[in-house]
Amino acid sequence: MQGLIQHLVKPIVANPDDISVKIIEGEATVVLELLVHEDDKAIFQDDDGRTMRAISNVISAAAGRRKASLELVDEHSDDAVDVADEADDAEDADADADADADADADDAPAEDAAEE
Repeated sequence: MQGLIQHLVKPIVANPDDISVKIIEGEATVVLELLVHEDDKAIFQDDDGRTMRAISNVISAAAGRRKASLELVDEHSDDAVDVADEADDAEDADADADADADADADDAPAEDAAEE
């Protein structure tokens, strides 16, 4: 969902490199904290919050059965999980698992050769 938020937010802000999204997950809910550059906050707060509501509607649709809410924050809460760090950890774990599987395959005797 982080990619979706960034896809929606980057084109409308003046400082796209300053976007940060963190997630607080519960059993039935997901809270997405959006942190943007101070100069870009007006984009989300003006127009009676229509921009935030529009992005929230898309996020809610993408969340499926879970209730998703998007919050514009000044700083991330302590409970929030940095999605970018979590994605990097998952990629590292996948790479480690692939390396372990390759090592196990190299150590295993070839069954086809034993049968002949």
